[in-house]
Amino acid sequence: MNNIVLKKNLGIIFALFSIYQISLALNYVTPLMTDDFTYMKLGTNLVAHYNHYMGWSGRVVADMISTLILSLEEKNFMSLANAIPLITIPLLICIIAGMKESTISIIGIFVAFIFYILFNPSLGQTTFWIVGSANYLWTSMFALIFILILYFLYYEIEINKYFLIVISLLAGCSNESTAISLVMLAAIFSAYAFFYRKSIFYKVMTCFIPLLLGTIILVAAPGNRNRLTNPDFSAWRQLGIIGKMELHIFDRIPAMLENTYQIYLLITVFFLIMVLQKNKPKKNELIIFVLAPVVLSIFMVAIMVASPYSPPRAANMSLIVVLIPIIYLLSRVHKSISVITLVISAYYFSNYLPLEYMNLSKGLI
Repeated sequence: MNNIVLKKNLGIIFALFSIYQISLALNYVTPLMTDDFTYMKLGTNLVAHYNHYMGWSGRVVADMISTLILSLEEKNFMSLANAIPLITIPLLICIIAGMKESTISIIGIFVAFIFYILFNPSLGQTTFWIVGSANYLWTSMFALIFILILYFLYYEIEINKYFLIVISLLAGCSNESTAISLVMLAAIFSAYAFFYRKSIFYKVMTCFIPLLLGTIILVAAPGNRNRLTNPDFSAWRQLGIIGKMELHIFDRIPAMLENTYQIYLLITVFFLIMVLQKNKPKKNELIIFVLAPVVLSIFMVAIMVASPYSPPRAANMSLIVVLIPIIYLLSRVHKSISVITLVISAYYFSNYLPLEYMNLSKGLI
């Protein structure tokens, strides 16, 4: 038994180490971009960050992470730091997906990473451009840790109160669509706890309040209002509610989901395979591990109807969330299916990686 556990742990370490090496190489060849130099000049001076908050952006967490990484100056050190979320996120996804059985799938770690790379809405901008990574990858990592906390609370797993508060605040300060979506999720979970699980209600509120506070700090920033008055957004501001909805549904959502819609198809395929194999889990498991993440993922994209600008990179957290049901369902089908999935995805990944490496090295993000 001890040998099995040891081999399992070594397999997880090997998977994470392999992913880190790939992430490190891709980070290293990606040159610094225009915004990187701007945030490098901003530095870690708190007064400068306060002025930035008042005049340009409410993303205090992303902005601080950007300047902290860029303050390392040497590209080697920047790359070492910026590769951290790419090993953390697949691991977190697998912890959530395997929570019911208290297992972490080695195949799941590789598949989560490969799917993140292959189906990413804008890989260079969300992951390897440092300022973009701070805004869409690091903040997604904090948001995913918050989601993990909600699963811990649901299964009444002990968690440090102060860690819970800090992560909730960071998740609230992530980015607008993610933060608002998490507030909606936490509000629903709070109502559920109040009516059906009073024993966890206090702990749920302990994370909901700092999450809401962080979201208010983010969304209500004076800098956001200043950006909204930018002349570039005048045409959007003149649109009515219906016009904004039409623009979002028919133009922006297809652009955001151009690379990620296949994930939803794969969820359907894996679910059907699971049903045919007569391995259907309980209804509440399907709700919390499949339906809830899918709905949250879709909501994260839909809520951006209220934003004047929604580039494809803004759908990064939506992709990450929807990887939870992928890994959960993959653990429920026959192991041969999960192995075949890994082999096929690894084949496409091996063909895609050299091209992406070349593009990143040229600054084509």
